[in-house]
Amino acid sequence: MKGFRFPEAQQPIADRIRPRDIAFFHGVLDMQKLNLGEKVIIKGIKAPVGDFRDWNAITAWARGIAEALNKGVEVSPSLH
Repeated sequence: MKGFRFPEAQQPIADRIRPRDIAFFHGVLDMQKLNLGEKVIIKGIKAPVGDFRDWNAITAWARGIAEALNKGVEVSPSLH
């Protein structure tokens, strides 16, 4: 995600809270939790349905943040 930028309206918030790191992870798409309109759109664009979360990657990222906080180390956003 090189070159990622916060949306303009969110940048002041990010500047104020100064996140330790930023990461993007795949999510889950459960057709049973969608309304009719959402289901039509998902089927129309042939989006993959299922749980695509990588819990090992999520856990590793979270542990890295926790370790940095415990050590008081500044972490540069790596945009996973």
